[in-house]
Amino acid sequence: MQISIEWFRLFLFIKMKKLLYLLSMTTLCFCMTACGGDDEDNGAVVPPSSNGGTQQTLPDPEGTVTARITNDGVPENGINLEGKAFVYMDKVNNFCIKSGYNSIVSASITNLGKVAGLAAIINVPTEGYADKVSTSEGDGLILKLGQQFPTLYSGSNYYEYYYRIYIAEYIRDALGNIIGATIKYQTDTDWVQKE
Repeated sequence: MQISIEWFRLFLFIKMKKLLYLLSMTTLCFCMTACGGDDEDNGAVVPPSSNGGTQQTLPDPEGTVTARITNDGVPENGINLEGKAFVYMDKVNNFCIKSGYNSIVSASITNLGKVAGLAAIINVPTEGYADKVSTSEGDGLILKLGQQFPTLYSGSNYYEYYYRIYIAEYIRDALGNIIGATIKYQTDTDWVQKE
């Protein structure tokens, strides 16, 4: 009888070991499938939301212009904003702005960080502008141009123009190096709301 109890304990030990192995493998499988890749919606950037989840990219508003620019550092090879200014990428992938007309007295740009598309850019900040900003995919930018017109009686009139830009994606070469960007932009027709 003593031998049969020993065999029974050995039998239980082996069964428990197999059961523990199966449970650990099942747990490992669940953990690996939970760590999936980034959620994408037909190639659209889906930036993280402020509460830690993901938010979908908003549809482009009417009048959106889509363009591709290279990071060659030449302003004239960038986006020509109605002759008022040029938006371009320098060789280290910063977005830069250069004024066009002589009447443009100021040209500056600010990065708003990750946004849910061009339509999500609705507020114009009053500070944080520079002549170039570092960026990443999914960032929203505001361009501010100050233009001064001479007048006959009051000296001159000063106007501000705003453009909103969304960096949809970086363009990469075969080695994965950034060689440009696909951007979407719009003039300040209906969306400007100053903070």
